[in-house]
Amino acid sequence: MKAFNFLLVSAMHVAAVCAQSISIGAPATGSLVVSRSTTTVEVDKPESLTPSDDVAIVIAMLNCGSSSPCSPPSEQLGSVLFQGPYSAQIQTPPKPPGENFTVTLPDFGSTTVQLAVVHLILVEAGPHVVLDIANITLAMD
Repeated sequence: MKAFNFLLVSAMHVAAVCAQSISIGAPATGSLVVSRSTTTVEVDKPESLTPSDDVAIVIAMLNCGSSSPCSPPSEQLGSVLFQGPYSAQIQTPPKPPGENFTVTLPDFGSTTVQLAVVHLILVEAGPHVVLDIANITLAMD
């Protein structure tokens, strides 16, 4: 019986974490961005029944160079483009709630880059800390 309770609680924890996941709404995966220009990074977070508080996000870009695929963001973020608070707002349907950030891109020249967003959340009563990471690959010119 204890094993069943442990599995049930574990499954509920996984479901709560998955419900908090962010995604990068813009730019689109594989799109072209220009060195030293500004671009909008849209960070989306679907609504959830699990209570949570968004603490902060970090937006970073890593030059993949000839390495394909890039190192995972959990190992290397690269150049930090933004760090600070995150507060998802209702957007025009069918988009999920999110927030837009205007960032200045580094000068990596013509290469493949990885855009990563790290999201820190406090989930449920207690609360417990969840670190969520989303990333996409882009072409840079």
